[in-house]
Amino acid sequence: IARLLNSGETIGEVARRIGSNHRTVRRFAEAHAIYSQALGSGVYTQQVEAAFGVFYNALDQPGVRDYLGLGKQSDIQQLPESPIAQDCLTNLEQLIGLLYGNEADQLNKVIRESRELKMLGQVLEDERGRGYLLADRDLHRAWHLIGGGRADLLALLATAYSRLAEANGRAKEYKQDEEVRIEVRRISDLVSDMHERYHLDKS
Repeated sequence: IARLLNSGETIGEVARRIGSNHRTVRRFAEAHAIYSQALGSGVYTQQVEAAFGVFYNALDQPGVRDYLGLGKQSDIQQLPESPIAQDCLTNLEQLIGLLYGNEADQLNKVIRESRELKMLGQVLEDERGRGYLLADRDLHRAWHLIGGGRADLLALLATAYSRLAEANGRAKEYKQDEEVRIEVRRISDLVSDMHERYHLDKS
């Protein structure tokens, strides 16, 4: 992708040539440019080469992008040149250390699996969580420190309420159906457990 863009082809032409879409081409072009910049700045990048997909996907997280001072990927029309500002190069080095660790500084990576990249982005965009992560290097603890999971839980509860309301409307037609009654009882028992757990009677 970098070679084709450097030869003068447009984002659209490269996308058609490789059988992909504009967004994917932009993402790879940006990741390659940032990697090249890190390499040219003397940042340790050997592990980035070995597991480039982790780096590529990390750059798609809003919190990571803010941490590196990156603009919109949709604005990329050609191979970016030095997309990381000089005052954010330290952040880039720290990010690579968080993703892969740094043997020279005896620092372990904080990412164990790809689903934790979203968590990392959320921590990096919170000043308190970011400071704790860089000092303690415990991603899950830093995430819980900033109230991680709350937004996901609220979204899950809203979805559950919506689906239950829909099911309740349909269930009225089958009030005497034993299988339906069994499932409703299971839900009722679960709701009772949640009712007690959140001390709703005391509020």
